[in-house]
Amino acid sequence: MISWHPRFTSPYESPWCVAQKLAWLNASDLPDALTSIAGRKVRASPPSAIRNFNDLRWWNALLGSKASAEEGSDLFTAGCAVFGSEAVQRLVSIAAPLFADQLRLCMPCIRSGYHSVVHQLAGLARCPIHDAPMQDNCTHCHRPLGPYVVGGHKGFRCGHCGAPFLRKDDLRLPSKRAATVQRTALDPLVAWIERALPQLQHPWGRQVMFGRWKDGTMQAVSLRAAMLPLLTQIEPCPLNSNYLVDPVPQLAIRTVPSPLTPSTDDTWFVYEQAARNVSRVDRWLRAKVVGEHFYCYEHGARRLWGDREYLSFHPEFCRHGYAFSLWCGRAYSWLKWVKEIADGSLKQKLSIDMRMLRRQLLSSYHFAFNGIELLCEMDAQDDAPLFDAAWSSGCLERNFDAWTMLHDSGANTYRLRPCNVAFVARPLLPEPFCDHGEMMRDLWANRRRMSEMAEMRRASSHP
Repeated sequence: MISWHPRFTSPYESPWCVAQKLAWLNASDLPDALTSIAGRKVRASPPSAIRNFNDLRWWNALLGSKASAEEGSDLFTAGCAVFGSEAVQRLVSIAAPLFADQLRLCMPCIRSGYHSVVHQLAGLARCPIHDAPMQDNCTHCHRPLGPYVVGGHKGFRCGHCGAPFLRKDDLRLPSKRAATVQRTALDPLVAWIERALPQLQHPWGRQVMFGRWKDGTMQAVSLRAAMLPLLTQIEPCPLNSNYLVDPVPQLAIRTVPSPLTPSTDDTWFVYEQAARNVSRVDRWLRAKVVGEHFYCYEHGARRLWGDREYLSFHPEFCRHGYAFSLWCGRAYSWLKWVKEIADGSLKQKLSIDMRMLRRQLLSSYHFAFNGIELLCEMDAQDDAPLFDAAWSSGCLERNFDAWTMLHDSGANTYRLRPCNVAFVARPLLPEPFCDHGEMMRDLWANRRRMSEMAEMRRASSHP
């Protein structure tokens, strides 16, 4: 026998919460409560075999025996409730990349015995029902609540200290009014995720970490937490921006430094490989990243560089063209220096990992773009001292240290420096209007026309 009633289920209730209710109502541990409805032994998830509560395939295999139970019985309805309603299953299957691996609680919700699958969205900073911050630590022992898996504790209790989550350790039957409030708060958010998430394009791997600038440093944000704010670029979120994590201005890929290639005496061959990779990255940036902003670079780079060795700052200029101009200047200057080594004028050897070089060349463009964004923001805020300090300290130049060369004096070799973090996406800030080089193109066309007219006048005056 098992104690259960269909009225204990609530809208968008998580499988974790239903399992906690089963354990509490039957005065048993969580694995024992699940064992009673699964028909076979269920153990607490060990660290080596973690099974997430949102793993639908595992739940389907575990609770498949509920179909053998008599339909309408408490055993059958309890199994269906743990597996989740159709809305929960649909959301979990669609939004799997958005869910956190750690348990997250809204304390006002959990005190009344409610935890929604929406609470597990890693990018959600506050509960849409109570406007309370999401918690991932126990309020009694202040230890992390742990992963979102089957634990060995009793229902609605901390797995570390055993402190109850429920108010007065009492579980009440959910009211119809509470269900209405929950649907009203969560329906728009769930519908927004289901509409916007299929349109989000993210060619990122598992090792992707986002980051945000705060107090002059880069703070890492997991990909799961950053994807929910990214959806606001596709369609505005029905919730206030305070409910989501802070906007993420940059994307960082955590990479493991590749092993350095053995030194070689054929430095010219190494240079040719480096030149080929620089050319490939150049073409890829023009086609895939800079795109139609390439005209801004093509018609404005002369104005940016002029006769100086370093770029001048023009906040009104297209930032994509600005970044690509900076990238080209530095990349080809570096390649020229590598050629001098290959020619033998520096009498050194070269050791370059080409995969690392390609990754860091791509990263350096986005370093430049991020630096330009920050400088433009300082300039727009009329913060002259801060801007002057950033510009004079070589803010943009320093961003290219990720692919500089280190000299190994013992081996008489220049080696490409490993990089642990590479930024590969521009800040998610509203961009200023860009005419894609039309104004600069017209400017140079007018200058060329005036120059031709002046030449014609000189020719006619001196036959």
